[in-house]
Amino acid sequence: MSRLLEESDFRARRVILEPDDFALGSEEPDPPPSDLIDPSTWRSITSLPDDVSIRTSSHFGSTFERAWWTWDKWNCLVGSLQGQVADPKHSPIAHCACDAADELYASIFNVLVGYYRTAFSCLRNIVEWMTIGLYLEVSNDQASFESWLNGKEMLKFGWAADRLISEPSICQLEAHWRAALNDDSFHQKNSKSGDAGGLARRLFGEASNHAHGRPGFTDADVRKSNGPVFVPERILEWESLFNTAVAFGILQGKLAFPAIKRLSWGADVSVQQFYEILVKNIPSEQDGSNLLSELPKEFWN
Repeated sequence: MSRLLEESDFRARRVILEPDDFALGSEEPDPPPSDLIDPSTWRSITSLPDDVSIRTSSHFGSTFERAWWTWDKWNCLVGSLQGQVADPKHSPIAHCACDAADELYASIFNVLVGYYRTAFSCLRNIVEWMTIGLYLEVSNDQASFESWLNGKEMLKFGWAADRLISEPSICQLEAHWRAALNDDSFHQKNSKSGDAGGLARRLFGEASNHAHGRPGFTDADVRKSNGPVFVPERILEWESLFNTAVAFGILQGKLAFPAIKRLSWGADVSVQQFYEILVKNIPSEQDGSNLLSELPKEFWN
């Protein structure tokens, strides 16, 4: 039997923003509802996600505080990347990082309400877009960038990763990783030898399992339900991949603009500190923990 939350619980009431709460848009008052949803349909759509969000936020509050802090600092990183060029509209990595901010937001929200597969899929988009943005930035391939933005060319993760292997600035870091850990980020996988490829390929592959809903990775496989339910183990898995994907994205931003050091908008941490905080929060058993912790001493200079 369902029950209402106590009115003393701050989550018990919904709020609606006023027009002047938005940076852009009309200042005119909202019109009254013109086609109000019926109560039974509303409850049917929202009851399960609402239930999961309450359970999730009751037991994983600190997880979401950290994730939301990360989203906020990522936006500061976007500002820093934009500040490296005269016109941010022509910077592929700044464009991709800006779009990735929405994916981070969506990933956090979907975990909160129990749509775990979708949350992982958002992380896949971040890895893909930042990899594409990195290649277009370091190669100065403005023609491909414009064609991609205009929908005339479809650029994919593998296309960018294959080309990054030959970029001098990337090769130097890859060589360091191979010497230290016999691993790197962009080398291709080899199914015959069982080589899953570099870290970027592995992250993309792991998130793709969820994005494509492969057997064992659908929400139904995990929650044994045809609607969202609270699955604590899934939240822990998501947090590990979330931190890894975001840390790798910061690294790609630094590779695109080596001079970047500070976050924008008055952030109280540097780019290096932002990165190191995330890496520290990656469990040692998570793929990528060792690699992301092993950077050349001069990398952040």
